[in-house]
Amino acid sequence: MKFRIRVGLGLAAALFIPAAGFAQPPALTVRLFSVHAPERLLLSAGSGGFHFKKCVACKDSPKTAQLVLHAVEEHLAVSLAPHGALTRGPGLAVAANALGQKKTTARATNRAHLSPSAGIRFETPGDGAVTEFNSAVLQVTGSYRLAVPAAAGEQLSGSPMMGPGDLKFPLTLTAHQGRIIATVKIPVEDYVQATVAGESLPSDPNESLKAMAVVARTFAARFRPRHSAWHVDFCDSTHCQKLSFTKQSARIQAALQATAGEMLWHQGRPASTYYHQNCGGTVAAAGEVWPDEARPYLHQHPDPYCLRASGGWTTNIKKLDLQKALLESGIRVPRDLQSLAIASKTPSGRVQHLRLVGATGASEELQASSLRFAVGRTLGWNLIKSDLYDIRDGGSEIYLQGRGSGHGVGLCQVGATQMAKEGKTYRDILNFYYAGAKLGVSAQGIDWQTLRNERVEVLTTQPDRDSSLMDSASRLLIDSEARTGLHLKERPQIKIYPTVEVFRDATGEPGWVAASTRGQIIRLQPLATLRARGIVESTLRHEFVHQLVEANASASLPLWFREGLAGFLAGENAGEPALRGAKELTKLDMAGIDEKISHRGDAAAMRGAYTAARREIGELVEIYGRSEVLSWLTRGIPVAVIARILNEGRHPRGDGVAGAKDVTRQGERQHP
Repeated sequence: MKFRIRVGLGLAAALFIPAAGFAQPPALTVRLFSVHAPERLLLSAGSGGFHFKKCVACKDSPKTAQLVLHAVEEHLAVSLAPHGALTRGPGLAVAANALGQKKTTARATNRAHLSPSAGIRFETPGDGAVTEFNSAVLQVTGSYRLAVPAAAGEQLSGSPMMGPGDLKFPLTLTAHQGRIIATVKIPVEDYVQATVAGESLPSDPNESLKAMAVVARTFAARFRPRHSAWHVDFCDSTHCQKLSFTKQSARIQAALQATAGEMLWHQGRPASTYYHQNCGGTVAAAGEVWPDEARPYLHQHPDPYCLRASGGWTTNIKKLDLQKALLESGIRVPRDLQSLAIASKTPSGRVQHLRLVGATGASEELQASSLRFAVGRTLGWNLIKSDLYDIRDGGSEIYLQGRGSGHGVGLCQVGATQMAKEGKTYRDILNFYYAGAKLGVSAQGIDWQTLRNERVEVLTTQPDRDSSLMDSASRLLIDSEARTGLHLKERPQIKIYPTVEVFRDATGEPGWVAASTRGQIIRLQPLATLRARGIVESTLRHEFVHQLVEANASASLPLWFREGLAGFLAGENAGEPALRGAKELTKLDMAGIDEKISHRGDAAAMRGAYTAARREIGELVEIYGRSEVLSWLTRGIPVAVIARILNEGRHPRGDGVAGAKDVTRQGERQHP
């Protein structure tokens, strides 16, 4: 399917074939070791080896075998353990040194320093070997492995999360308060794959893996960035989504391929795809857990699949241990705790509030989540697995009998697995747990309302606000037909998106695109946004002319001709202020211009290509006449014109082309 777009910051347009779908960022930033940042880290070469540098502008080091990093307040103390000799900066040689031969100390580290002019400057021990340096940051590329020590003094070992597998994502290492901060830049689909591996079991059926791929992809789109205070999108723990780079399999890769680009949507935005391990037979509404997160597709409902696949759990906690755990979390506890009772429950049956009672009868009330977090931090997270439980007093102990694990909102992983085992598809699973959300590769679930008159049809979510466009759109369409002498057989449809974010999500276009046309449908950013730029009418005129050109164009016409002709007929002068400063192409390269127009990544390059295309059309009109050039729209550009453009970068003086004027192109045109 071919698309036309209009650049909002300059009167330019493009026709291209984009990758359809949500405008996801090309990569996500993720903080590794987020729960416990290490003091030391071993960076060793993977299958392809790695390079490092201490700044963006610095040159990469030669391939390195191993680096041992120690965090010293806000700097990294780095011990280099290469094989063979390495050089870094003018005259700096790094001799081979086996890992462990030289032990870095705080005193030695403080002597090493950075030399901005020479690159990294290393501390030289007494034997002349250069093995250590300090750096505020290290940037690593290539193939590498990460390992952390289990405890002070113990041998470096692989982190359970990172494992022995190779990582190939750009890695940034810094230090903060004596801890190493590791951040990687991961392509979105690699992040989704690591999430499915980390959040699923190897035995999970294919359909539940597909469901998890959609859920994880949507979660990333909906909640990015979740750690803006850390300047990253996500962490690697269950606070965001647990990642694993070692449990990945061909089945997980197949699940990603089968659901490529698919996400869940509600009212044009990615859905809040919360999920948990086990709902205990009853899925909770999001509003029960997070009042601000109430969503119509995250409602309470029974889950017979989870009930069929799981049992309950029991926990006993000594009252003295409970009192200590609560006090350590700063929770007020009556003296000499005697009992713990449920004060209220949510509609799904989960505990909402509890009452603590002391020996004197004094009582305190606390939230169930406060109890669970206090016990988890001090006594262990497996004691109270969810808030779905009952309490029984056992004298010196308190007994909890419950079901489920996690917050209970959204997809239940145990239930989803059972549904897959019973023959349900991933679409069935998603519809069961997110009823009302729509599955698709671009924004879905927008509540469109239709306005129409004799000439145009407008789809909007706010008819009272956008109805004013009807008359001006009809007038602009009539004007565009008069300008071009062309006509549309079908009534054009104009979609006005409610927000810029929804526009981007629905069309896949970057933010600098003001409108996108597909067939007879013109898709606009919000009118308020276009009015603020002063481009409502010019945008619509441009899109109407494009529709007229495309509706009458020969399939053989090159892209630059159609785009340039549309701009020319819309009155978009290549010398107007909005286009001044655009990069000019001195010689028309048809393939080059088409390529620039076809890619959305660089607005300046696209504007330059449009400028060249419109100028070329203007020159063709000056040479051959407007009616002759317009006739090429249906019968194609004469072969003689194309040949001269391709071979000489200039137009013929005639060569049998009807209507050609006697024009000599030597610096400036000379008219007879």
